[in-house]
Amino acid sequence: MSSVDSKPSPELSRSFLEPEIVNRVLKVSDFVVLFFGTATLFAQSAYSLDNYTATMMTFASLVMVFATLLGLRGLGAYQIRSLLNPIRSMLTALAFSAVTGLIAFMLTRAMVFDLPFSWLAGWMLLPSAHFSLSRMSVAQWLQPRVEAGMLRQRVAIVGGGKAAEEAIALLERSDSLDMEIVGLFDDRDDNRSPSSVRTHKKIGRISELAGFARHSRIDLSLIHI
Repeated sequence: MSSVDSKPSPELSRSFLEPEIVNRVLKVSDFVVLFFGTATLFAQSAYSLDNYTATMMTFASLVMVFATLLGLRGLGAYQIRSLLNPIRSMLTALAFSAVTGLIAFMLTRAMVFDLPFSWLAGWMLLPSAHFSLSRMSVAQWLQPRVEAGMLRQRVAIVGGGKAAEEAIALLERSDSLDMEIVGLFDDRDDNRSPSSVRTHKKIGRISELAGFARHSRIDLSLIHI
């Protein structure tokens, strides 16, 4: 579970921001910049732009960019925790893109045409500029939103007792889920529904959940009765 302060700022915590949306926007940005930048480098380096050369350059650009993005994804470079550390995220992206660029450079020279070394220098500069700017900007934009709890789902447990305890235990064991349990809502007052379950307190009756949600953001309600 997240250790971020559970007191979100009113300005930034009015809605939940899905981390996957952040990842997808960044991946699209990486793809557009790297693909068109790589294609431009190939076009400037080719001795001629006949159909075969143009097709091979486009194919090589796509392969390079997809390999780079898949590698970065596999290394966890698009995870929120990684993006909040821009230096590490940037260095990871630069190191992997340098490897893919070097491989593409050698394969192109061996199989297509004599690619000049200026292409390799251009490829090294392109990711350096893009990843430096994008990762620093994303980290600066993300930090206050993470601190405000926008990327954590606020969960209300409806019910109590053994069922609620099992649900809470499952959430707490799920490291991939960034959730904050705000409390429990249950109408029962007997031993089937104690006042707290695994440190989470019962904060109202089921009928009071709607009123609570009007003043404090609730993204998900889990019903276990």
